[in-house]
Amino acid sequence: MNHTIQSSNQTAIKLQSFGKLVILDRHFTIVGVTESVVKEHYTSEALLGTHFFHSFGHIFSEALLKVRNAVMELLENGQSRHILPIKIKNDRVYVKLRRHDEYLYIEWEQQHKKYIPAKKINELNFLLDTIQPNNWNRVCSAINKILNYDLVFVLQIQETGYSSVIAEHTANGRSSFKGKEFSKDFMPEEVLSYYRGYSYRYAPNMDDQGQEFYYKDESIDPLSSLLSPLPELHQLFLKEINVQSALFFRICIDDDFWGLVVAQHNEKRVVDLQQRKLCTFAIQAATSKYESHVKQNLLERTELLKLAEEELKKSLSENKMVNCALIQHMDILTQLVDADGLAIFNQGDVFSYGQSPPKAQFYEL
Repeated sequence: MNHTIQSSNQTAIKLQSFGKLVILDRHFTIVGVTESVVKEHYTSEALLGTHFFHSFGHIFSEALLKVRNAVMELLENGQSRHILPIKIKNDRVYVKLRRHDEYLYIEWEQQHKKYIPAKKINELNFLLDTIQPNNWNRVCSAINKILNYDLVFVLQIQETGYSSVIAEHTANGRSSFKGKEFSKDFMPEEVLSYYRGYSYRYAPNMDDQGQEFYYKDESIDPLSSLLSPLPELHQLFLKEINVQSALFFRICIDDDFWGLVVAQHNEKRVVDLQQRKLCTFAIQAATSKYESHVKQNLLERTELLKLAEEELKKSLSENKMVNCALIQHMDILTQLVDADGLAIFNQGDVFSYGQSPPKAQFYEL
């Protein structure tokens, strides 16, 4: 993001415009504020450096006390975040409180849905309950039950930095991204940090020109706000394929960043915070199920490895020949590498187990 120096002690960058943001220090002094808030105060200079609860009475009106109580409760209980639905001048909004480093982030955005129908939640619960641990296609389908986007897919990021689409659900039923691979240049470290740092990222309007965010302290991290725009590389990519709105939900396995559930739509689409949170919970539930599945498989494989080691050692002590020991335990070896079959060619003899090439092919080789 390009920084524009506004004055000797003030900096401005661009954030998305679907919400408002104020950042406070530990004394509740305003050290950062978005343009949409400044407009109600005429200048950023008039707002930066003032006490939040003194300056925002006319904005939050009667709801200011609720915000203050929520802030105090957050700080006293040592929580990191809290969401408070309130009304500001007849508008329903979500106020999101978040502690990050030494600062308190106060964001608010319009509430677009009063509630999510129970039928929708029950459908989602049923889908999640019936999803097999490694069936990411069903996860994509479940998420799109909530979003109704054109495309939802899972992007798995390898340790090498390369990434690939391993599952998807499309509104039209036609395959779109599944099987596609991306080079590590598509997900450089700064981009990974962006997605890794928040449970989800949200861009309701790719044509959004954004709003200025003014701040005085260079140690403030604007990326910690949901209003932080998508990485420029991904903005260019999405515009190239005519995507107008997008959501990116983080997947973590064993606390490591594993991949993303990505939702794309070819029209501008506002998604209410409740829907985004519901998607987040659904993905966390599916991830937890997958994580348990992986750990169980690892445990079974470890036990199988121990069994193979013991059996091979026993056979070696009895036969004194490696080939004989291997042939006696071809079934275990096949399971160990999760193969369909195994064949051993030794001095003209072929020993096979499961699905393997015919003997004639070995002789040709």
